[in-house]
Amino acid sequence: MSMDTVRVAYRDDDRTPVIYCIKEMGAQHYGINVEALKIKPYGAFEASLFNNSADVLIDHVEFLYAEATKGKKITFFCAPRTVRGLDLMVPKHIENVSEFTGKNMAVRDSGRPYTVTLWLRMMGLEGKVGVPIFKDADVGRWGQWKKVVSGECIACFMDPLYQAEPLQAGLKFLPVAELAVVSHYAQACTADADADLGDEHIAEMITCIRLCLDCADVCTATVRVTSRVTAYDAGVTRPLLEACATICARCGDECERHASTHAHCKVCEESCRRCERACRDLLAVA
Repeated sequence: MSMDTVRVAYRDDDRTPVIYCIKEMGAQHYGINVEALKIKPYGAFEASLFNNSADVLIDHVEFLYAEATKGKKITFFCAPRTVRGLDLMVPKHIENVSEFTGKNMAVRDSGRPYTVTLWLRMMGLEGKVGVPIFKDADVGRWGQWKKVVSGECIACFMDPLYQAEPLQAGLKFLPVAELAVVSHYAQACTADADADLGDEHIAEMITCIRLCLDCADVCTATVRVTSRVTAYDAGVTRPLLEACATICARCGDECERHASTHAHCKVCEESCRRCERACRDLLAVA
C-alpha cells in the first residue's frame, strides 16, 4: 500500500531523535511517510514552508508570526516536549537579581535575544546590567553559560534541553518571573480569526474576527517597539502597552462568549488574558 508523504524540515542535530520518532509513528500508526529534510541555512529553512520545499518545520517559529499577519496560512501543532520557557542560571552564591547590578548577563544570539532586555526592564534593571551577545559559533550551541562559569557574566537564561552541563559545572537555578512573549499571543489571535472565518455561522463571529485581527496587529506592533534595545522612551512604550492590554481584554471578553462551543476561541481567550497580564506587569515598571 502506498503512503502519503509529509516533508519535515529541521536545522539542528538535537532534533534528530524526535524527528525519527515522528517518522516511525507516522509509518506505523497513520500510514504516512515522513521525509526528514535537514536545511541548515536560516534563509533557506525559513523559506522552505512557502516555496514548496517542505510541508512542516520543526522549531524556530518566531519569524512565522510576522508571516501570519501578512495573511499566510500557518498552523501550529504538536509539541514533543511539555517544558516551556527558559530558566535563569547563576553561580551558587547568587541569591537575588539585585546582585546583577553593574554586571553582565550572557545572551545567546539566536532565538529571542530581545526578551532579555524586556525581562530586565520588567525587573527594574534595564541600563544597570550589560547584555553582551554570544554566538553559538563561538561558544557552542547554547554555550553562553560558559561565560557565567568563567566569571565574565553573572547569569544567563537556558533552555531545559541544555541545562545538564551548566548544572554539572556548578551553576544553579534562580527562580524569577517569566517574561511572556507578546508575539506568541499575536499568533493565537491570528489563528483564531482564521478558524472563525471557516465557521458555518460566520455572521455570529464577525465581532470576534475583527477583534482578533485588531489584537494580533496591536500585539505585533507592541513587541516590535518594546524589543528594540535602543534608548527607552516611556512616552512611546507606555501608550503601546496600555493599548495592547486594552485590546487583549476586549478580545478575551469576546472570545470567552464563544469558548464553550469553539475550542480555538478558548485558546485565544486564555492567550489574551496572559498577554494582558504581561503588559500590565511591564506597565508597573515601564
